[in-house]
Amino acid sequence: MVLDEARARAKKLFRAGAVAKVNGWTAGVFGVTAVIGGVFSWPAMVLGLGLCVAAWRELRGAAMMRRADVRAPSHLAWNQALIIGAIAFYCVASAAPILRAPEAMFATGDAQADELLRPYAGIASAISLIVYGAVAVLTALSQGLLAMYYLSRRRTVAEYRSRTPGWAVEVMARAAA
Repeated sequence: MVLDEARARAKKLFRAGAVAKVNGWTAGVFGVTAVIGGVFSWPAMVLGLGLCVAAWRELRGAAMMRRADVRAPSHLAWNQALIIGAIAFYCVASAAPILRAPEAMFATGDAQADELLRPYAGIASAISLIVYGAVAVLTALSQGLLAMYYLSRRRTVAEYRSRTPGWAVEVMARAAA
């Protein structure tokens, strides 16, 4: 009976832990992919390393949430700031060369081909800047909302810990591990 009540109270915590686990694995996959691409692009390497660190922290935070650790919501929320920072850095570092020399996007080394492509450099640059800007804004929005979701679990963790006997919290934590 006590464990059934504890399980019911922990449902939101387990769901938040599952969200963090999916987010962690997703960040890890994109992080490794970006590190591989970083062989050719230093902003991609920085992004990849940042996402790999964020993935490790997110998976750690997921485990903390499943154990009803009171630090888990803040840990996971700060991790979203790390993800936002890594992606914003990548977008700015990738957009800067486009702003400095938009025609360099189509530089082929062949004067005739460069002349033929010159009218499209402005359009391609504008599209690239719009994409980088949209990625930065959408990332800040989605990860910011996710951080707010994690922070909303603070009260849930506190209530769970105050209403559930210590031994039941321990049993549920071990079962979730």
